[in-house]
Amino acid sequence: MKTKRIVAILLCALTVIGLMPTAALAAESTVTIESQTNSAFDYLEYYKDGEWKDLNTPRHTVEQTGEIAYCIEHSAGNPHGDTYTAASPSSVFSTSILAGVQTILMYGYPCNTPAGFTADEARQATANALRFWLSENGEEGSYNFTNRKSNPGYLRAKSGYEHVLEWADELLSYARAKKTLTHSIVFTPSSLQLAASGNSFVGQTKVKLTNINSGYTLNTSSLPSGSSVTGYTGRASETITITLPDSAAGKSFTISATGKDTRSLSNITAYIPADGDLQKIFLCATTAQVVATASIGVNTPAYGYLKIAKTGDNGDALADVKFGVYADVGCTSKLCELTTGADGTVTSGALPVGKVYVKELSTIAPYVIESTVKNATISLNKITTLNVQNTSAKGMICINKTAEQLVGTTASNSDFGQVNTPKYAAKGLAGCVFEVKNSAGKVVATLTTDANGYAETGLLDFGEYKMQEVSGVAGYEMDTTDHTVTIAYADQNTPIVKKTVNVDNTRIATSMKLKKMTEYFDYEALEFKPCVGKGFVFGLYTAENIGIMPKDTLVELLTTNEEGVAKSSAKLPFGKYYLKELSVLDETIHLRGDSFTLTMDGHNTVYYEAPIVNDMFKGNIAVWKSDKNDAKRMLEGAKFEIRDADGKLFDTMTTDSDGYAVSIDLPVGSYRLQEIDPPTGFILSDEVVKVSLSTENKNTVVIERTNVGNEMVLKRPTLQTASPLQARLSPFTRNRAMFSLKARPMKTVRLS
Repeated sequence: MKTKRIVAILLCALTVIGLMPTAALAAESTVTIESQTNSAFDYLEYYKDGEWKDLNTPRHTVEQTGEIAYCIEHSAGNPHGDTYTAASPSSVFSTSILAGVQTILMYGYPCNTPAGFTADEARQATANALRFWLSENGEEGSYNFTNRKSNPGYLRAKSGYEHVLEWADELLSYARAKKTLTHSIVFTPSSLQLAASGNSFVGQTKVKLTNINSGYTLNTSSLPSGSSVTGYTGRASETITITLPDSAAGKSFTISATGKDTRSLSNITAYIPADGDLQKIFLCATTAQVVATASIGVNTPAYGYLKIAKTGDNGDALADVKFGVYADVGCTSKLCELTTGADGTVTSGALPVGKVYVKELSTIAPYVIESTVKNATISLNKITTLNVQNTSAKGMICINKTAEQLVGTTASNSDFGQVNTPKYAAKGLAGCVFEVKNSAGKVVATLTTDANGYAETGLLDFGEYKMQEVSGVAGYEMDTTDHTVTIAYADQNTPIVKKTVNVDNTRIATSMKLKKMTEYFDYEALEFKPCVGKGFVFGLYTAENIGIMPKDTLVELLTTNEEGVAKSSAKLPFGKYYLKELSVLDETIHLRGDSFTLTMDGHNTVYYEAPIVNDMFKGNIAVWKSDKNDAKRMLEGAKFEIRDADGKLFDTMTTDSDGYAVSIDLPVGSYRLQEIDPPTGFILSDEVVKVSLSTENKNTVVIERTNVGNEMVLKRPTLQTASPLQARLSPFTRNRAMFSLKARPMKTVRLS
């Protein structure tokens, strides 16, 4: 029993040594030990002399404090009395043995009570774990049967107390492994850079406690007045928030932490009795000892202030404009947000010294947000002013002018060449002029559409405007609509609010109509008379370059109808054209070789009101009549008839004093010319002359014919002879005769 008490005392002493520095003692220098040996407290048995006996694990306490003590010499006398003096645990055991004792006391009772254990069960398990460790290591005063390594079957737990032996064996395994109990306080981060928040600097750190069962304290005495630490309880791992006033800008501070735990080597003390027969004891106190310390550096950046002054482009102060202040040019690390007040200004809280970047986040109507990121240099404890101006959003009126316009031609072949029919499509119309007036009726813009039919005003103030076309383009009807356009603020991201007006101009329809007149020959009246010309073909050509059509482009073929009228059907753009006759229905009608100019600016009827007239081919038959015997003698009075092949009489004509006669105008055809009455004194010619009048001949066919005169010759040798004269008579006409009397050698006398 004495030995057991000594071992218990030794174990307690080792426990105390492990919980405190060896230079410090956790208990009084001299104490009185009280022991209880009641067998009712034994939970384990050992085997001896053929039977199981109580292991007898008494309770040992320090009478002055009531603290638990453990005997460390099982075979020595039961510890008791007031002669126990404190000693260093290292003076009792070697370093190796002491380390195991300290481990058992740190993980055993009273530092820990396993779940489901009574305090006494935990105590006995701890006391016997010390016995097992010391016996296993051959310490003096130990029984061999408590050596669990060499004699594991010599001990057992009483029924229902198996957990006590199990826990004792587990503590023994800790001692074998030299399982130490590590205590620590860790700040994460270990150096804290506070950030500005309003008029303060704020930051957070995590406090992690490891084996600190009695909490920790913070020393914040270095922090300036007005500082605070929130989230601190001191009882467990936690996150604390440190707040410093803005007056601490650019300074550094330190906060230290001290952690305590009852499981401290400082709580282990060895007690040595004056009586050498008694067991030494080890005391394991439960006083919270400082077991860990840590510190964190708290830094505040150097700070200054930023003042933003916001104005419009008219100089007015702008309230309620929001800005973000950032640490980087990419504006991803926001330092704060600022909103201008009624005077258009706002001053930040503390900002880090150096360059900051200012981005406008929102503005007010009718302004456009400033998209350029500004920068400012913050100086320590100074206010830096940044002037930012907003530009007013404006409006713009845009016009899209379209119309059906010439875009090409459709080609087709004809007997008269390629016909290029104009082709149209809607596209922008250039050259239209518009006036834009404000609500006061003042002209604020005059616009002319470009090649794409587009025009736009300059920048306009928001409001209502009137827009009207004041000058159109030839060939198109002018739009007379008075367009109302309202321009209003859209949003802060729309610098120019565009309002587009689409205007379509109607192409002025064009056409041309002509009338064709010609002639026919009236065989009853034997004269040419006018009539309408049917089947005449005209080509309509460009007389100038019109759009994409070059000059002399054939755009349409026109054929006159039964009324002699031809109308254009193609859509013709405005411009100058000319008509050219390409074909006549009857070759006996002259094909006009001249051109007929016209201007297409609507419905052209100039050649309908004054028709285009074609003459028929006309021919004449003329006769020169002379004396056959005297070519220079022209014969007057010869009468001729002109008949066609069917014998129809067309004309009767008589030669004049020059011996010339010409017929009336005759149509193309075949005729017979015959003398029906000779000149006086001449013999009638029975010759019939065939005459053909064609489009290839001259207009007048001239026939030269002669007549033979009727003659009577009277001869007498002399004028004195009484013989009758000889005469030859020949008829000249049917109704009379002319006699020619010739006397030889005298003169000839002409008798009638």
